[in-house]
Amino acid sequence: MTKYTNRFILFAMKYEKSDITKNKIIEESAHLFNVQGYAPTSMSDIEKATGFTKGCIYGHFNSKDDIAVAAFDYNRRILIDNIKSQVRSTEGSIDKLKAIIHSYKKNVNTPQFKGGCPILNTATESDDSYEVLRPKVKQTLNIWSGTVEEIIKNGIVAGEINEDVQPKKIASLFVSIYEGSIMLMKMYKDAQHMNYAFEQLENLIDEISKK
Repeated sequence: MTKYTNRFILFAMKYEKSDITKNKIIEESAHLFNVQGYAPTSMSDIEKATGFTKGCIYGHFNSKDDIAVAAFDYNRRILIDNIKSQVRSTEGSIDKLKAIIHSYKKNVNTPQFKGGCPILNTATESDDSYEVLRPKVKQTLNIWSGTVEEIIKNGIVAGEINEDVQPKKIASLFVSIYEGSIMLMKMYKDAQHMNYAFEQLENLIDEISKK
């Protein structure tokens, strides 16, 4: 190998190591922020969780806010990808809506995130004290509700859903019923609130479907 080839290999190895380090910072911080909250989590907490020095962390991120944004993006990608995966695996608008509910149920029985739903947690905190994440939360909710809205619109066109149904309204109900039930479940430490939500959402699907 020439000296140029050796330099390229060394550069590639250094880049790969840097990428692994950055990803670890994001993953560990995503967990910390979701459990502890964004404001209470300190850089010292992130140092301890990752095993990296503050200098190393700042070599990848300019500030704690930058880490917070990357961590939220990491969590929301998992959440949205899971919903879209459930939707893609089914045919027909009614079955797709039911698949989303199945995704919700699965998340209750086998939680993806310690600390609860990252969307609800971040929405609450960004509303009070961490506004840097507010646009990210709104964008995520738009993607989430937009997915449901699109399914309903397609269902109306396909003759599977009643023509008088308002897609935006139903999509809003889907998200708000689910997130509201999570809040009650956490407050009362009682999963029955989630079961009420699932029952209501399933009834809602039956109401809008063409029999």
